[in-house]
Amino acid sequence: MPSGHGTQTLSLVLSATVTLALGLYAWRRAVAVSVSDTGVGIAPDDRQRVFERFVQIGGTLTAKPTGTGLGLAICKEIVERHGGRIWVESELGRGSTFSFTLPVESGRSSA
Repeated sequence: MPSGHGTQTLSLVLSATVTLALGLYAWRRAVAVSVSDTGVGIAPDDRQRVFERFVQIGGTLTAKPTGTGLGLAICKEIVERHGGRIWVESELGRGSTFSFTLPVESGRSSA
């Protein structure tokens, strides 16, 4: 996650292979969340496909995917309905980072 003016970040190492990073970007009026792993990575041609419904990446004997292939599609729908953006950065053999941003209202008054 980029840092700069008006930025506060928090990083947590959840395990030896997963890291969660949170950031509040005052200058962008957004909150950003990233989850990184040290897995097998995702090929460039598959990176946008992982957000499609019922798509599972893998299929080899050692990396056969489990689940329904809906998790990231649901995440994308929720993030975009709230005015945010979701994406993945990945390098084969090194892991992936899934990130999203959501807009933050400032000066919200209570009724």
